[in-house]
Amino acid sequence: MCAKREASHSDLGALDSSPLRTAKQQLHQSSGALEMVGMPQPALLLRAMETALQHYVQNPADCTEAVAQTLETASFALLEFLDAILAGKQISSVALFPQYRDVQALYGNQGKVHPADLWPIERRLRDPQLPHSVAPRD
Repeated sequence: MCAKREASHSDLGALDSSPLRTAKQQLHQSSGALEMVGMPQPALLLRAMETALQHYVQNPADCTEAVAQTLETASFALLEFLDAILAGKQISSVALFPQYRDVQALYGNQGKVHPADLWPIERRLRDPQLPHSVAPRD
């Protein structure tokens, strides 16, 4: 997926980033599909991978074997997670945090990453419980 790091300086302009663009597009579509079926936390990992690939589309010379390995590890972890969900296992999306953290580190975002990013929280608005002795104000 990524270009060889040994490319000479004059070859850097000739590096083809079309495989990276294709992978970025597929990640975008996949994250949208996961969100549509109610899985926003795994989709967050795919969006992080998409953001990392955007950097490498613009700078293909920065894409090393280590980067490709990190993205591959994240994709395999996501596939294992989805297989477990489809098999009926109760598994938390927080299990994807190590891969999410590593992908975020690819583009310098490691300081803003927390396991709670992948924690599925139901957000419901509730009216506050007020004492009944309080009269409403005009």
